[in-house]
Formats: sequence, C-alpha cells, structure tokens
Amino acid sequence: MDMSVYVAIKYTDCVRLMTDGASWDVDGNLAKVESKVFRAKSLPLAITGRGHDAITKKLAGTGVKIADKSGSVEIAIEGLAAIFRTMKEQNTADLDAKDTHFDLLVAGYTPPRGFFILVAGTNPDDPTPYCFREQSFAAGGPRLGPELAHTFSKGIPQSDKRFLELRGVELMEAFRLAGVPDTTTWGTKVPMLGASAGGVCELTTITRDGAATELLKDYGDPIGEPINPYRHTQNVEYLGNRKEHRISKARKRVA
Repeated sequence: MDMSVYVAIKYTDCVRLMTDGASWDVDGNLAKVESKVFRAKSLPLAITGRGHDAITKKLAGTGVKIADKSGSVEIAIEGLAAIFRTMKEQNTADLDAKDTHFDLLVAGYTPPRGFFILVAGTNPDDPTPYCFREQSFAAGGPRLGPELAHTFSKGIPQSDKRFLELRGVELMEAFRLAGVPDTTTWGTKVPMLGASAGGVCELTTITRDGAATELLKDYGDPIGEPINPYRHTQNVEYLGNRKEHRISKARKRVA
C-alpha cells in the first residue's frame, strides 16, 4: 500500500516536482523510504504516482524505459496511453477488491507540447479515467485546511519557480501534519496511525536538457513504525485523534 504526496508546477522554462518518499504497509507502518521519481537517462522526462505501489512503479518504470530506448518523450507518452487503454478494459470492481487504484503523473518537455504535466488514474470521481489530462498545476496528498492554504498564499508566490525550492519543505511539513483521512482518494478505508507523508522530501526539476532530483530533507522516520510528524519537536507528544485512539485500543484487545 502506498499514499504519496506530489506537487507539480509548470513554468515557462521548466517543470518542478516535489515528492515524498514514504510507502506504508496495511497496518499503517512505514514500510520503506525511497525516491518515487523515475527519470529518463538523457531526456526531459520524469514520472511519479500515487496509490498502489507496485502498479505505479511498473508504469513509471515502463514509461522511462520506452523513452530511453526510443529516444523520444512523445513515444513514451503514446506507449503509456496505449497501456491505459488496455487497463481500462479491466473490471473496476477488481481494482476495488484488490485495492489497486492509482494515479500517474508525467512531467517533461517536447518541442510540440513545450513543458507539460500529464495526469491519469482511476479516481472514481474522474470523468475520464485512464486518460491523460494536461494540467499546469497538480497536487496529490492529504487535504490541507483553508488556514494552511492562506499561509501559503503569502510570501514567495507559487508563480515564482523558486516556490518549491524555498518553501517545499514547509509545504511537505503541512502535508505531514494534515494527518490521514478516513478513506483514500479512491474510497479505500485507511487503517492507519500517524502521517502518510514522509521519509524524504525531494525536488525534481525538468528542463529542456533533462531531469534532475535533489534532496531537500531527510526526515529520518523509523521503518516499521507509524510516521510521527512531531518526533523531532521538543516537549510535544503526538496524542492522536479519536479515530486513532479507537484503532489503537482495538489492536490492544486483539493482542
């Protein structure tokens, strides 16, 4: 199981993509920390995703392999679109039963398109699932409240390409503190404690020359435990909310 955070913004001369590095298991514990961005070796293409871990990795890895082998970002996009058409023929009920929903984000540059962000997935609310839609801004993760949205409306604006470089860690902290909803984007119940974002905060920049990823912060979240966003805060103990207390009590009774 996996619930990533990503924020992608298109500018006139680049695309910037912020991602976390946490993947958690069915019990809500951090299973591993790794980069979630797949980059073409020498082309301006980067792919990430949210949802089912194995599926997003397979799709992202396939996309960059097509690009590297063909030497074309456009051919990679066409290849992924063809895979989506095949996947669309599957029964959506199977995705629900197996908890294999996902979404995929492709960012890059081609002369015909210019810089672009393409997103496709299986969100039940999406009127065109399995079809790429182009966006100038894309974000996925825990919902931030209006007070946080107001906070990020001040200072360096989102329209400044330094926004994620200078405020990305602050924004990721907001996602960490936002906690975990009762259900995922796809309606799946979330039996979790702690935060869903963490591990690391990375920033990927796609220019005409290629894609490069840099580490903005390593949170040092312990593997095998729920992510505690307050772990490094002095004199603060994370007490959890009512839902988390109920889950904790139920686990103790079973034990």
